[in-house]
Amino acid sequence: KFFPDFFGLPLVKPRDIQALSIDIDSLEINTETNFERVTQKNLNIFSAPHLLIKQSPKDGRIISAVLHYDAIFGHSFLGIHGREDVLKYISIFLISSFTTYYQLMTSRRWIIERSELEAEEIRNTPIPVPNESDLEEAKKILDFREIKEDGDKLVKLQSKSMKNAEILLKDFWQRIEILKQDANSPGRIEDIKKVFEE
Repeated sequence: KFFPDFFGLPLVKPRDIQALSIDIDSLEINTETNFERVTQKNLNIFSAPHLLIKQSPKDGRIISAVLHYDAIFGHSFLGIHGREDVLKYISIFLISSFTTYYQLMTSRRWIIERSELEAEEIRNTPIPVPNESDLEEAKKILDFREIKEDGDKLVKLQSKSMKNAEILLKDFWQRIEILKQDANSPGRIEDIKKVFEE
């Protein structure tokens, strides 16, 4: 398909994305105008502000970044266009241990058959609707870059009434740490260890 508007835009590849940010100066500039698969209905996912979500987690966490500039990307990413503060909130929530736990418990193929999550699995992640306080907290986290720990903190603020979930998460991460150190762990545990050691 012919898309001349994409000529000259930054091109994001999987190796370019870091947790919560991408340096525009490090990106390759697109010189193509013909593409095999491009969405016809949702071209705004390439327009700023937009959230790019990498489908293959790194260190057991879902990596994403909010871009304030137009950019194109391939099939390894999901794209969402919307309000920048809401996109930042989603990005912080996705990197939390809650999201990893949820995906491990519900994914059909992640770790067992493949190293990346299916698009629908990421879209189905339960994310509470934020209020203004939540959006402000997410902004503070991005400003100070305390990514993993504060991503978990944001989830705890969102789930004050979910004490059982907090207990499960704490137990889950303790067990992951034990399994990572256990050389005798069989079967699927070996696959889990690899994911968290990448």
